[in-house]
Amino acid sequence: MALLKTVIIGMAVMIVGALALLAYGLVTRIGGETVTDAKPVAPNTIIVPDAAGCQIRQAQRDGSALVLTLGGPATCQRVVIVDLATGALSAQIRLSPAQP
Repeated sequence: MALLKTVIIGMAVMIVGALALLAYGLVTRIGGETVTDAKPVAPNTIIVPDAAGCQIRQAQRDGSALVLTLGGPATCQRVVIVDLATGALSAQIRLSPAQP
């Protein structure tokens, strides 16, 4: 009978220890990184340099390229071609006044 009591007490101690370790693991994982510590991540972001007031008038996919037609003020009138595989600007076509 004494052996049975010892086994039951030993198992109870192990269960309490396991629950304590589980609680510790949950607290450290949840409390490890707060929202203010997180940095915004924007995967697959393509940055197209533009001037103030520029707008994307049209976007069209052509195979592995994205063709953006920009409009707005005179400095924005252009077509930008972006390589979708790398996210790099492949080419730009700018409109400029005709030279006399």
